[in-house]
Amino acid sequence: MLPFFSKDGRMDQDPQPRRRRLNLFGRTERRKRIFARLSEGWAYDEIAAEEGVTGERVRQMVSEALAKRVISQGEKYARLQLVRLLPALRIAGEAVARCDR
Repeated sequence: MLPFFSKDGRMDQDPQPRRRRLNLFGRTERRKRIFARLSEGWAYDEIAAEEGVTGERVRQMVSEALAKRVISQGEKYARLQLVRLLPALRIAGEAVARCDR
């Protein structure tokens, strides 16, 4: 932690340690981990807790990555979309099984 001087002139430790910014390699690796976890069915908030960021930041990173990439109509893209929808499909299937409306 970096020292700083308080208003009364005392030297204290920084109350919130500053986190180092990721370089290009670190950002790429984090993006790979995020998409791997998404394909495993993790929620944004769970991923955020593991990565040390907010759920909103994970949403932003996923949105930015998806906006930049060329959409592939292949099997990988279909699998990612299916995994993203699985929780909603599971809830809907359980509701239909219970005959809920």
